[in-house]
Amino acid sequence: MSNRLAVLLLAAAVCAAAAPVQAQFNPTGSGMVSPPRVEIPPRFVTDSDNAVITGTALPNERNQIPEITVNGIRVPTDANGRFTTTVDAPPGVSEAKIVAYNQNGMNATVTVTIVNRASASRSASPAQPAALAPTGPPRIPLAVLWDGIDSPLSGTMTVSSDEGGRLAFTIPRDGATCSGMWSKSSGGASGVSRGTWAAACSNGQSATGTYESAGTQSGSGRGTDANGRTVRMSFGR
Repeated sequence: MSNRLAVLLLAAAVCAAAAPVQAQFNPTGSGMVSPPRVEIPPRFVTDSDNAVITGTALPNERNQIPEITVNGIRVPTDANGRFTTTVDAPPGVSEAKIVAYNQNGMNATVTVTIVNRASASRSASPAQPAALAPTGPPRIPLAVLWDGIDSPLSGTMTVSSDEGGRLAFTIPRDGATCSGMWSKSSGGASGVSRGTWAAACSNGQSATGTYESAGTQSGSGRGTDANGRTVRMSFGR
């Protein structure tokens, strides 16, 4: 009996050693992670020779935020993965390539469309006599309060259409210039309109936020910069 038992035990051990082992995916361990992801609007519209690109790099299962490049240039992200940068916008329609990289070497590419309405209109229309040239879009005074910067910043907003326009201001302490876009996302019968804005500065700083306007050319906005500091603005006469 003891010899038969020994043979059975030996056979069981051989079968167990030959059984296949199924790999288990562990998203929080040291194994595989999902490919990088990025959220970004598919289309950006501008009325000048550059466009402000904004998006969000989404964290993976380990809460790691992918690195972002736009047209081959690395763009910093804030603690929530948000990023803002400015790209060239040639006349008409062009594209910008956004690539997200994770720590495992995987990458994902998103291509967005850039529409330059002003340049496209200029290139498609014949030159006008100087006396008939347009005077330019209306300019609205802009005041910006940026946490960490002592004095208020001043600039202007331009209204290119009912749907949006541009904004620009300066940071006197280091001579930096900031420019960007604003775009209306909703507007009700009460006359209150809401939208988003974004700005990138020559010193590497950037900010994004939202605004609300109770009149045709006055309102206020609020947002954060790439370091999480609050940025407030007011505009109008």
